[in-house]
Amino acid sequence: MKKNINLITTIFFILCSILCSNITGKVGTEFLKLPSDAKGSALGETMVSASSDMYALYWNPAGLAKLSKNNIGISYNKWILDTYYLYTGGGLNLKKIGSLGLGVIFFSSGKIEGMEELNNYDLAIISGYGINFKSFNAGVSLKYIRKYIFEQTSEIFCSDLGLSKKFYKNKLNIGINIKNLEMFTSSQSLSSCIDLGFSYFNKASTDISFQFLSSLNIYIQNEKFFKFGFEIGIRDTIFFRFGYIFNIDELFTNAFQNWRFGLGGKILSLSVNISYMPYNIFGECIQTSIEFAF
Repeated sequence: MKKNINLITTIFFILCSILCSNITGKVGTEFLKLPSDAKGSALGETMVSASSDMYALYWNPAGLAKLSKNNIGISYNKWILDTYYLYTGGGLNLKKIGSLGLGVIFFSSGKIEGMEELNNYDLAIISGYGINFKSFNAGVSLKYIRKYIFEQTSEIFCSDLGLSKKFYKNKLNIGINIKNLEMFTSSQSLSSCIDLGFSYFNKASTDISFQFLSSLNIYIQNEKFFKFGFEIGIRDTIFFRFGYIFNIDELFTNAFQNWRFGLGGKILSLSVNISYMPYNIFGECIQTSIEFAF
């Protein structure tokens, strides 16, 4: 069994290396950096090791293998200036053969002043699959991306490849996701990166739980971000969250705008989350997410 695990892991990273040779940059797909949901946003975008619901399709497709129930949801973010971000999708638990995910991202950059008839947007349609190999999870997602600007369109296909593994009585999780790998030659380049992180979950008592998360994002353009998040849960019903994002090249520049705060509530199968993100002169963003499990 150990030999099989090592073989699968080796093949995984060989494929990553081959696909990474096609990575070409970031122009045109910056919207793929925006967090898919309010929980992940409030926790400093550190969900690569911890996501276990439909939003795993965005954070790390290996997390789809952790789905305990089917779920659907939607997330909305009125972003800076006149822009907004919408994510909707769902996850399907196929029991022993893994889980499937489907999601749609729509980002509107608003109407350009003096050109009221133009409404520019970015669209991504994502499908993914995650499976458990007893000792670790693996997942892959495929993305179709369409950009519309000045009545011109461009399209691109890319993929994510992810792994996650539990340690220390399932309290410690480690995850890695290689994001936005270009699949075909394109006139458009990608916000490609490696996202590596860990999370630690524990119950202080029967009513109180806490979770600490951290991740490192390394973009192909040499941008590097260190992120962390912390969550306190009360009776698995109310959650308080905060996170912080360090730009490693600009650690102490505009520090406050890197904070994230959030609240979450869960009643039976319904979860509602909200996050607050300050952006200095650009204003502030409030993201709201709703998810239903069945």
